[in-house]
Amino acid sequence: MTRKRRVARTLTIPIFLAVVISIFTGVVQIIYTRYLLSSRVNVIKLVGGRIQTAGNVIASRLRRLQGVDASKYELLMSRFEQQPFRALYTVFGPSIGECVWCDFKLSSEIYVDEHTRYQLIQYIAPEVLWPYIVNAAVTLFSTSLWTKETRNLRTPAIICLALAAAYDLYGFATYSYTENSELTNPDWFYWRQFMYRGYILFAYNGVMALLYFLAGTGRLFDTEDPVDTKLIAARDLLNDAVHKSQVENALRSVVRESDYYRNKHNTYWKHNTELRSQFDDDVEVQEARDNGMERMNVGRRRSEYLALVNSYA
Repeated sequence: MTRKRRVARTLTIPIFLAVVISIFTGVVQIIYTRYLLSSRVNVIKLVGGRIQTAGNVIASRLRRLQGVDASKYELLMSRFEQQPFRALYTVFGPSIGECVWCDFKLSSEIYVDEHTRYQLIQYIAPEVLWPYIVNAAVTLFSTSLWTKETRNLRTPAIICLALAAAYDLYGFATYSYTENSELTNPDWFYWRQFMYRGYILFAYNGVMALLYFLAGTGRLFDTEDPVDTKLIAARDLLNDAVHKSQVENALRSVVRESDYYRNKHNTYWKHNTELRSQFDDDVEVQEARDNGMERMNVGRRRSEYLALVNSYA
């Protein structure tokens, strides 16, 4: 099989725009992540409590800290009365108090009913998947409008995003929250995953910007067609030329054999010859042509003079 040779090229405007879009998306992703992290308050850490701290104690501390604003946490505080839900808070964060249609039930003293967990996964799925969907849309936009080099990156990039999104959501579905019930410093999975998601997508956009640059400058993909492909293209061009020649010969035969078309042909060329003769006989045309010839002569003589001077220099 013929190996294609890499062809280095300068960075085009479309590729440059793809690079800029990816970098901009990565920066926005970090800003968005840090903004949402600041709004996703960890109530237990805010009041200086632990998973083992009773729900009514957490609620009273929260009321002292936030006063009237604590009313928005009433549903969360009511669910904090049972320790398994406080342990589940480490995984699903504020969703414990936001999902009003979730049916919170216990299967035992330490385990939450699986149906409850399934409902929480449904509730949190849009929040988890939305950043991946936005980044996938940006990738599709960047790889659809530009060159074939960026389009080569589309499928692998979307597959990577899909796998990352599936793994992210899978973590919420399988995380063992019961271990946090006994820990003084539990693993706040929800906030940690939120932060990692932002960093991963930021790194993803940085890598995509680099790949766009390498692909656009011919450093990533073999962009020159192999010899056999060029031969096939040359053969197709030759076939087109032969077909056009055959059509032209057929038209000439029709003109020669038809009195009507032959007369039209002769009339056209006769008229064309007359126009050309009139054009050549025009005084202004002759003057313009003579002036042009003189300028050409002046330019040639100037070149000869400079060459002569340089030869003696």
